[in-house]
Amino acid sequence: SFRAILPLCPPCAGRQLAAWEVSVGCMSASFLSAAGRRRTDLVATRWPTESPCPPLVPRFLPLHGDGSHYLIHVGIGLEHLAASEVTESLAATGVTVLQGKVAFRTAAPLAAVRLLRSAECVSLLCWASPMPRMPCGDEAFSDAFRCLLAREVLPQSAALEKAWRAAVNGVPTAASEAAQASSVPFRVTARRGGAENGGGVTRQELGRMLAEAWHDASAARRGGFCATARGYALEILLQWSSAQVVVELPAHTECRRLTTGRLSARSYCVAPALHPPI
Repeated sequence: SFRAILPLCPPCAGRQLAAWEVSVGCMSASFLSAAGRRRTDLVATRWPTESPCPPLVPRFLPLHGDGSHYLIHVGIGLEHLAASEVTESLAATGVTVLQGKVAFRTAAPLAAVRLLRSAECVSLLCWASPMPRMPCGDEAFSDAFRCLLAREVLPQSAALEKAWRAAVNGVPTAASEAAQASSVPFRVTARRGGAENGGGVTRQELGRMLAEAWHDASAARRGGFCATARGYALEILLQWSSAQVVVELPAHTECRRLTTGRLSARSYCVAPALHPPI
C-alpha cells in the first residue's frame, strides 16, 4: 500500500508535489496534488501468489475414459513438451493439456506409455472436466456432488475396472470370469485447491463420497472393487480445484502416495527426474 509508505502531507508540502509516479514491477501509481488537495490514482494488477506461477489451463471439454484414455503426470511448465512427445511417440489422438497433466488416447500398450521420458506417473483417465458450478451450503454441495458422480464417473467405472486389471496384472479383457471377479481393495485420495473449490466440504468427505459411490456401483454388478482404508491395492485419485476436476486410476499396484508407481528411476536417466515446482 502506497498509503503506508507515503506520509500524509500538509497543504504546504502538497503544493510542492506536482507529480510523482512510482512504478514497481507491473504496478504504477501517480500522486498529484495541488492547492492542498492530493489526488491518488493507482493502477495495479494482481501479483502472482505462487512461485512459479502455474500456467493457465485453456478451457476444455469434459473427458470420459474408456480404458484406452491415459493421463500422465508431468512437471508444471512441461505440459506442452509432454504433449509433443505423446503425439510423436505414441501417435496419440485427443491430446489435452491440463495443469500438471496431459490426457490422450492411444492404441499403444501400457508398456509403451510408461516409456515416455516426460511422464512421472501413468494413470487411466476416468473423468476430467473444468470445475462445474456447484451450489452453496455443505448439504446442497454434497447432494450435487453425488449426482455429479452418478452422471460423470460411475457410468465408465466398469470399463475402467477391466482396463486396470489388464494393466496391472497382464490379464486380457477377454480373460475368464474368475480372474475378472477377483476382489480389488481400493481407497480414494482427494486433493483440493484454488479459491473456489467447494465451500466447507473437506477433501476427506469428497474422497469418502466417491469411495462409497464406486463401492456400491461395483457391488451391484459384482465387479469386485471394494473400498477399504487399509491393505488397499489401488488408490483412486480425485483432484478438485478451480483449474480442473480429475478422477484417475494409477496404472500400477500399491500406489501409496505415488511412490512405487513413479517412473523416475529408469535405466536411461543419468539425473534425478524433474518434479514440480521447477
